[in-house]
Amino acid sequence: MWMVAAWVWGMASGVCCAADDVPWWDASRAYRVKVSCETGEGDVAWVTVALNGRCEADARDLRLVDGDGKARPFVVLHHDAMNRTTLSFKADEGKATTTWLYFGNARPG
Repeated sequence: MWMVAAWVWGMASGVCCAADDVPWWDASRAYRVKVSCETGEGDVAWVTVALNGRCEADARDLRLVDGDGKARPFVVLHHDAMNRTTLSFKADEGKATTTWLYFGNARPG
Protein backbone atom coordinates (compact mmCIF):
# COMPACT_ATOMS: atom_id res chain seq x y z
CA MET A 1 0.00 0.00 0.00
CA TRP A 2 1.44 3.37 -0.98
CA MET A 3 0.68 6.61 0.73
CA VAL A 4 -0.22 9.82 -1.05
CA ALA A 5 1.56 12.69 0.69
CA ALA A 6 -0.19 15.25 2.84
CA TRP A 7 -1.71 17.62 0.37
CA VAL A 8 -3.82 20.11 2.22
CA TRP A 9 -3.71 21.95 5.48
CA GLY A 10 -6.79 24.09 5.60
CA MET A 11 -8.04 26.47 8.18
CA ALA A 12 -11.71 26.59 8.99
CA SER A 13 -12.89 30.13 9.45
CA GLY A 14 -16.48 31.09 8.81
CA VAL A 15 -18.25 29.22 6.04
CA CYS A 16 -15.40 27.80 3.99
CA CYS A 17 -15.51 27.62 0.25
CA ALA A 18 -19.05 28.96 -0.04
CA ALA A 19 -18.29 30.48 -3.46
CA ASP A 20 -17.29 27.12 -4.95
CA ASP A 21 -19.50 25.58 -7.66
CA VAL A 22 -20.09 22.43 -5.61
CA PRO A 23 -23.46 22.57 -3.81
CA TRP A 24 -23.44 22.33 -0.03
CA TRP A 25 -23.90 18.66 0.92
CA ASP A 26 -25.64 19.05 4.29
CA ALA A 27 -27.06 22.33 5.58
CA SER A 28 -26.84 21.07 9.19
CA ARG A 29 -23.04 21.30 8.98
CA ALA A 30 -21.82 24.87 9.27
CA TYR A 31 -18.34 24.40 7.76
CA ARG A 32 -16.48 22.59 5.02
CA VAL A 33 -12.92 22.42 3.77
CA LYS A 34 -11.97 21.38 0.25
CA VAL A 35 -9.48 18.50 0.23
CA SER A 36 -7.57 18.09 -3.04
CA CYS A 37 -5.19 15.26 -3.80
CA GLU A 38 -2.98 15.32 -6.86
CA THR A 39 -2.29 12.21 -8.91
CA GLY A 40 0.04 9.88 -7.08
CA GLU A 41 1.21 6.32 -6.98
CA GLY A 42 -0.64 5.47 -3.80
CA ASP A 43 -4.16 4.58 -2.83
CA VAL A 44 -4.21 6.00 0.71
CA ALA A 45 -4.30 9.72 1.36
CA TRP A 46 -4.04 11.67 4.58
CA VAL A 47 -4.85 15.22 5.44
CA THR A 48 -4.38 17.51 8.43
CA VAL A 49 -6.96 20.27 8.86
CA ALA A 50 -7.04 23.05 11.45
CA LEU A 51 -10.61 23.01 12.76
CA ASN A 52 -10.01 25.47 15.62
CA GLY A 53 -12.80 24.32 17.94
CA ARG A 54 -15.50 24.27 15.27
CA CYS A 55 -16.21 20.54 15.56
CA GLU A 56 -17.34 18.08 18.20
CA ALA A 57 -14.79 16.96 20.80
CA ASP A 58 -15.21 13.31 19.73
CA ALA A 59 -15.12 14.03 15.95
CA ARG A 60 -18.56 12.49 15.42
CA ASP A 61 -19.67 15.40 13.22
CA LEU A 62 -16.91 14.96 10.63
CA ARG A 63 -18.02 13.76 7.20
CA LEU A 64 -15.84 13.29 4.12
CA VAL A 65 -17.86 13.68 0.92
CA ASP A 66 -16.79 13.23 -2.71
CA GLY A 67 -17.80 15.46 -5.63
CA ASP A 68 -20.84 13.28 -6.32
CA GLY A 69 -22.21 13.88 -2.82
CA LYS A 70 -21.37 10.40 -1.52
CA ALA A 71 -19.91 10.02 1.96
CA ARG A 72 -16.48 8.36 1.91
CA PRO A 73 -15.18 6.23 4.75
CA PHE A 74 -12.18 7.61 6.62
CA VAL A 75 -10.09 6.94 9.71
CA VAL A 76 -9.31 9.60 12.28
CA LEU A 77 -5.59 9.34 12.98
CA HIS A 78 -5.43 12.26 15.40
CA HIS A 79 -8.12 14.59 16.71
CA ASP A 80 -7.76 17.67 18.85
CA ALA A 81 -11.00 19.60 18.39
CA MET A 82 -9.42 22.87 19.52
CA ASN A 83 -6.53 22.58 17.05
CA ARG A 84 -5.98 20.03 14.27
CA THR A 85 -7.40 16.76 13.01
CA THR A 86 -5.65 14.25 10.78
CA LEU A 87 -7.65 11.81 8.65
CA SER A 88 -6.76 9.07 6.19
CA PHE A 89 -8.93 7.66 3.43
CA LYS A 90 -8.74 5.63 0.25
CA ALA A 91 -7.70 7.77 -2.69
CA ASP A 92 -8.37 7.17 -6.37
CA GLU A 93 -5.06 5.69 -7.47
CA GLY A 94 -3.64 7.28 -10.60
CA LYS A 95 -6.01 10.24 -10.74
CA ALA A 96 -6.63 13.47 -8.86
CA THR A 97 -9.18 13.30 -6.04
CA THR A 98 -11.27 16.12 -4.59
CA THR A 99 -13.35 15.61 -1.48
CA TRP A 100 -14.93 17.90 1.09
CA LEU A 101 -14.62 17.63 4.85
CA TYR A 102 -17.83 18.83 6.53
CA PHE A 103 -18.11 19.59 10.23
CA GLY A 104 -19.82 21.83 12.77
CA ASN A 105 -23.01 19.90 13.56
CA ALA A 106 -23.89 19.49 17.24
CA ARG A 107 -26.41 16.75 16.37
CA PRO A 108 -24.74 14.57 13.73
CA GLY A 109 -26.75 11.68 12.42
